[in-house]
Amino acid sequence: MQPTQLAFAGLDQLSDLSSVLLNWASPERSFLSTILKTADLESADRLLDVGCGSGDLLAAAAIMEPGALLYGVDPDEDALELASRKIFGTLQSVELHQAVAESLPFEADLFDVVTATLLLGGLTLGQRREMLAECFRVLAPGGRLLIADWSGNSEGVRALLAYPNRFVRWLLFSEAFPPTLEETIVRVGFHPSETRATFWTVLGTIVLTEAFKPLQG
Repeated sequence: MQPTQLAFAGLDQLSDLSSVLLNWASPERSFLSTILKTADLESADRLLDVGCGSGDLLAAAAIMEPGALLYGVDPDEDALELASRKIFGTLQSVELHQAVAESLPFEADLFDVVTATLLLGGLTLGQRREMLAECFRVLAPGGRLLIADWSGNSEGVRALLAYPNRFVRWLLFSEAFPPTLEETIVRVGFHPSETRATFWTVLGTIVLTEAFKPLQG
């Protein structure tokens, strides 16, 4: 059985059906293994999933590397409750916190890996910068940031669904020349980022981006 299948074990049939639909419409669950293989966790490594939602990535990570120390933050209390149920049996190595991405409740230089999956679309440009700056702060020197998110160029069905939201956000939050994700990553202190994988879906393209915090400030 695949890790993502194990992560859903114990959920009721309605939840299982919802998961199948979400795998099609929002396919981050199908590439969790790619994200975690890129993370290359070892025992005692600390991983933080920012915007962890209902805990899919953390549940898969707990199975892939039981010795890792796992943390998740999300502002949605209900999602965290689902995550705690999904990761049942591994809670001795998982901590869940209700918090926003722009203000992480952790000390500096704590984590070896920070992940964020399909999070950026819900943030303004200012919030995105604050979120990336917080990720930089909590990562240990040499730590890695892994962001899996929609490509800036929406395609297919997702382009149609996203247009009203994008238009409103452009009216309210646009800058004359807004920085790209890659530019913002460098501005907050990371080494230049690199694309590690690309996933094509019916809703558009998802890109996995990796960046490292310098060993020395």
